[in-house]
Amino acid sequence: MRYFIYSVLIILIGCQSPSDKIVENFKKVDSSLDKANLSIENANRQLVDALITDSGFIKIKNAGTALVTYIESVKEKIKQVSGKVDTDEEMTNLTASNKVMFEQKKADTIFAALKNFQNLALLKCEQDSVKDKVNIKFRYLDDNEKQINTFFKNVPAVAALTMLSKFQNDVKSTENVILLNSLIKKK
Repeated sequence: MRYFIYSVLIILIGCQSPSDKIVENFKKVDSSLDKANLSIENANRQLVDALITDSGFIKIKNAGTALVTYIESVKEKIKQVSGKVDTDEEMTNLTASNKVMFEQKKADTIFAALKNFQNLALLKCEQDSVKDKVNIKFRYLDDNEKQINTFFKNVPAVAALTMLSKFQNDVKSTENVILLNSLIKKK
């Protein structure tokens, strides 16, 4: 399912003139990612309670929370630049993502923060299988420049917002993998 959503995002982001149907599909994917992020966050809170004494995970959790919060602030900036986000017309704005992600250099900042988070998470991984999961989750960081252009250059605001929600989901689900691995290791 996750790979399907990722593939659909890549295909749809390439649309330079999105139709109402495409905008509606992005909104559905974005809503689904938001719900998944909330669900993962709730599960992570329960796991954190079990691992409250693990300072390594607390560091990852704090870094993840800060990153998710920062990405949310960037999403709000894109919404502000695109105008009213209640209408499909404004969500198809092709310049909002360029202004925020390139002119304000938010894309570079986000990708650097995601890479730092990935490295921090990898330090907490003791099993190769867990490291592989983390690396697969962040594989788009391997070619920053190309991916930043693919995800954010001349794309509708709704596509940029959806991609940012996916990044938030990657952070939350990575936290979850690390938490579960740490909890299993403690038993």
